[in-house]
Amino acid sequence: PDTIISPTAQPIIILNNYAFVNAWFFNNIKEVKNDDDEILSLGNTDLRSTAIMQKEMISKISAKSGKGKGTIELKSYKPNKLVYEIDSDGENLALFSEIFTEKGWTAKLDNKEIPIARANYLIRAVSVPSGKHSLEFKFDLPSYRTGEKVSLAGSVLVLAVFFFALYKKLNASPV
Repeated sequence: PDTIISPTAQPIIILNNYAFVNAWFFNNIKEVKNDDDEILSLGNTDLRSTAIMQKEMISKISAKSGKGKGTIELKSYKPNKLVYEIDSDGENLALFSEIFTEKGWTAKLDNKEIPIARANYLIRAVSVPSGKHSLEFKFDLPSYRTGEKVSLAGSVLVLAVFFFALYKKLNASPV
């Protein structure tokens, strides 16, 4: 659990028992029909042990229930790459406090790509087999790379025009 430090003259540290960690195992899946049901279920479900998922997302994961035991530790964090070390006591379902998106993110468990599902309306879920594993989430969207190249080409063009104009000004003969 995280702590909250009160902004009073005399600092008070309050334990926040409602805070979630970066990742955790869960035991059960509560199947819902649509986005509305998924959001409405958030308020009446124990989210520490149950994941709320729609049928098409449940089909992306191999484990349909788990022991909920083991450890998940965030080892490395960059905005486009997260690496977790996992020790799972049996086949488990894992939730990650990271926003789920359909495109761009991939998950590799021990360098082998695995599907990512959406749970609790907006976070990532994956199946994890028994044992020690390395899990890597990586963002790599081809259109993003193309945009970076176009942006770089535009910047180079602007600099070239600037230096050409500067060169012309410095070498211009006085009239």
